[in-house]
Amino acid sequence: DKLGDDAGYFAVNFKPSPEYKIGNCGEFTKFPVSLPLSRNLIWNVTKTDGPGLKVDCNNKTVLEVTLSNAVCTAYPGNWSMYWKKEVTEIQFPSTDTASDKYYMKPEHGL
Repeated sequence: DKLGDDAGYFAVNFKPSPEYKIGNCGEFTKFPVSLPLSRNLIWNVTKTDGPGLKVDCNNKTVLEVTLSNAVCTAYPGNWSMYWKKEVTEIQFPSTDTASDKYYMKPEHGL
């Protein structure tokens, strides 16, 4: 957020099988659909109204969820204080060995 505090996060783990984590919401979970079979994966992660997340991988929607107490079972009642914040920055951890580059797309396009 604008103060530099966490505003929620999305993480992907590829081993042993692809799974995701919605930070400050839940634990690592297998994707509901198979990821595209490709060596190069291009991800589009969008924070949606609700709030929620829509995740596309190589133009295929692999996750679409509206966050709630029922979804965010690891942080019931607390998840919203992270996920209702404005996204002002994207960070990748130093342990990330899969990403080559990223860019933030303006909310309403160019």
